Amino acid sequence: MSRTIPLRQAATLLCVTLAGSAFADVTTIDFTEPGSGFLDPDFFADRGITFPPGGFVGFVQSDDVLVAANLSDTESAITGTFSPAAASLSVEVALSFQSVVDFTLSAFDADAGLVAATTFTLNQIVDDPGYAGFGHHAIDLGVLPRPARSFRLDALRIRPESANASFGMSSLVFDRVPEPATLAMLLPGLGSRQVTRRRR
Repeated sequence: MSRTIPLRQAATLLCVTLAGSAFADVTTIDFTEPGSGFLDPDFFADRGITFPPGGFVGFVQSDDVLVAANLSDTESAITGTFSPAAASLSVEVALSFQSVVDFTLSAFDADAGLVAATTFTLNQIVDDPGYAGFGHHAIDLGVLPRPARSFRLDALRIRPESANASFGMSSLVFDRVPEPATLAMLLPGLGSRQVTRRRR
């Protein structure tokens, strides 16, 4: 006997299946493209992501980056919105100052519910025992449990007190979830990955 999965759940299952597959629409956002200066929020809209007004592209550790907005002396953040939704997410970051910072990368659904999150500590204090090296470092959420409509990358400065949490994001990579019409066309080609559960 079979039980049909509700449409929304089936679509989510299919989106997660598609992420990282040959059917996925892998998108890479590289901030060398817009160049230094204030970022047009819709510069990457045709590739599925927009950013809040006031964003600035600068230069951090030998690369163009989207500079994080300072929230306080110890906190900064970058946010963005996906359209269509994203099925996976990873970013690359570097610090503006020699410091130790805790990063939290979070993805949210259309209702602002948390989809997934991960925390990564980056130490870029030269000669410090935990020094991670010069350059940009990846933070990866991998394939998401359900599609995400937005993300937030938070930074919290741990030490030293003389530095703030300023950082830059040099790139962002995500799988775009196909729109419903595209999903309908792909379904016949995914016969081996049925969306009907069988129960004994």
